[in-house]
Amino acid sequence: MEKTYDDQKDVSRQAILEELKECAEESYRIFSSKLLPPGETLLGVRLPILRKLAGKIAKGNWKEYLKQAGDRYFEEVMLQGMVIGKTDMDWDEKKKWIQWFVPKINNWSVCDSFCSSLKGKDMEKIKSLLPVYLKSEKEYEVRFALVMHLMGDRKAEDFPYIWDGIQHMKSKEYYAKMAAAWVISIYFRDHPITVMPYLEDSSGMDQWIYKKSLQKIIESRTVEAGDKKRIRQLQKKAAVEKAMI
Repeated sequence: MEKTYDDQKDVSRQAILEELKECAEESYRIFSSKLLPPGETLLGVRLPILRKLAGKIAKGNWKEYLKQAGDRYFEEVMLQGMVIGKTDMDWDEKKKWIQWFVPKINNWSVCDSFCSSLKGKDMEKIKSLLPVYLKSEKEYEVRFALVMHLMGDRKAEDFPYIWDGIQHMKSKEYYAKMAAAWVISIYFRDHPITVMPYLEDSSGMDQWIYKKSLQKIIESRTVEAGDKKRIRQLQKKAAVEKAMI
């Protein structure tokens, strides 16, 4: 009979950890470790297995699981975020668990997976939490705020706020800046008429983020040729201005 994790014993850290270890693959652990920042301790469990396990836990005593869950392994932290995303709870409780989990995020994969798990219900309410994280000095809190803006309806009227937030980012760490470039490029793909004037006048924008945004737009397969031509012109302009400094 399939487990439902409906009692305290089933959701203890040791019980869940044993199941994760049973599903671990050494070859996948080696492969995944190359994609993450140094220092992560991985078991080697594939994401579909983690999602399936999260779904089981979410249907049972998920709250007890979260209270006991460990943070030693990458998969343990990833699983916690997935459980929060999959569990059906009211907004006040979800808000509490989001705020509990965000400080645990310590790599891009956990961050982006957590954002994806939150996609859907309560998106507008989740967006109300993002200004605090966007102003944070912590790399992955900033990334969380930025990536969450890609999970819901990407409205053109939201872009001025996002652009201003990126301009005033306190974190200068790599994965925060990469997220900023990613967000700008996606918003350009969806709303080129809105975003183009901002790219044409990039004063105040971190130049690394700006140039990476242009690069990502050009690499996109869904941006029209005419828009890419204009973006290439902006690339050349930026290169000339740098050479003149």
